[in-house]
Amino acid sequence: MTINRKRRGTLKVCHVCKEEKPHASWKAYTCDECLSAGYKWCNECKNVKQLTDFSLQRGKPASCCKPCKTVRSQRSYDKTGYMDKPEVKQRRKEAKDKYYNTPHGRAKVNKLVRDRQRNLYNTDEAYRKARIVECHTRRSAEGTYTADEFKAVKEMFENKCAYCSSDGDITVDHLLAIACGGTNYIENIVPSCLSCNCSKGAKEWRTWYKEQVFYSPINYSRLEWYEKGGDANAKQD
Repeated sequence: MTINRKRRGTLKVCHVCKEEKPHASWKAYTCDECLSAGYKWCNECKNVKQLTDFSLQRGKPASCCKPCKTVRSQRSYDKTGYMDKPEVKQRRKEAKDKYYNTPHGRAKVNKLVRDRQRNLYNTDEAYRKARIVECHTRRSAEGTYTADEFKAVKEMFENKCAYCSSDGDITVDHLLAIACGGTNYIENIVPSCLSCNCSKGAKEWRTWYKEQVFYSPINYSRLEWYEKGGDANAKQD
């Protein structure tokens, strides 16, 4: 390795282009030219990746890519037992609940749930059969509703989830689940985001709702009013 004092940094062989070019420092594995082109060598997995795959540290790309950094951090946590500390668990739970209670967080959960369901349906034969049976059971349940009726119910709930009030990925939810004897009449149907729909499942909605971090007394009273026969075309008093 040669040091060229007249040029910036160190003159050495770049791990990306395999040519001898100036580097920012003697510790760098990627030359300035490759960095400018948007490519960098990862110290951990030994692969060439785009700069977008690296997080920034003090305004500069980290030495390893994001996936490798996650694995390295996890190894460190496992070795020190940091994640097993009660105060750390509590702090992470509070931060997670706070994030997933935001519209952006709920949308992220909905996307993760949808992707997971799609993947299971395509790869797991038992899951696919269970979903098909569930679909037939729902269709054979007593009662029907029209698109206009469901639209009126959504408007009554301000086109948001009846439980968490998020406005993304709205699905049909039965207050009394079909598996528990519920019907397909509109009086038993409310708009729900995918996350709440999957979380509630066949549970009794009052018990389930009171356990959620996004529990709202206003939404609870509105749901009770609707379940007792509130008109979707009228405003709640």
